[in-house]
Amino acid sequence: MNKHALLSFVREMIIVIMGILIALSINTWNEHRKDRAYINTALNAIEKEIQFNQTNLRDILKRHELTRDSIQAHLQDDSTSVEQFFHHIGGFQVAFTQDVAFRYFVSNRTNLIDFEVISLLSKIESMDHVLAKKVDKFINLLYDHMESTKAQDKRKLLVYLNEIIESENGLMALYNAFLSRKPPPHN
Repeated sequence: MNKHALLSFVREMIIVIMGILIALSINTWNEHRKDRAYINTALNAIEKEIQFNQTNLRDILKRHELTRDSIQAHLQDDSTSVEQFFHHIGGFQVAFTQDVAFRYFVSNRTNLIDFEVISLLSKIESMDHVLAKKVDKFINLLYDHMESTKAQDKRKLLVYLNEIIESENGLMALYNAFLSRKPPPHN
């Protein structure tokens, strides 16, 4: 092999290697672009769900606070049963929350999101589960004491309702923290 052929071969190899490096760079850039688009879409969907949940929870929280105040005012009223009281105020309502976008996102590409965002979303999900358990306990207690007119049973309901309100306030604080977070910097 002569010197000219060797130089030609090396030149061709350099061109091929440069082409491969350019193709890899373009592919990496395109993957980052797709990842950013996915993150933005997922976070926007999660944000809309949280805004919906926040509005729903805000309304229910006000209702629960009014219910708590009414129970407090009628605590010593032995003529009204728990059933009559809740019938009079229109029953007990529960906030229904959505987390479809969060669940989809977590099951697919959590490695793309900032740890603090994932941590906050996990806290929201945990608080939502805690709230659901407290509501279940409250409803069970409510059904167990429907016929009761005793102040003692109404006090138990009041304690459970205060626990629910505390968790709802905690969930609202987490929603606010998520919605007020700063967007991540774009690389």
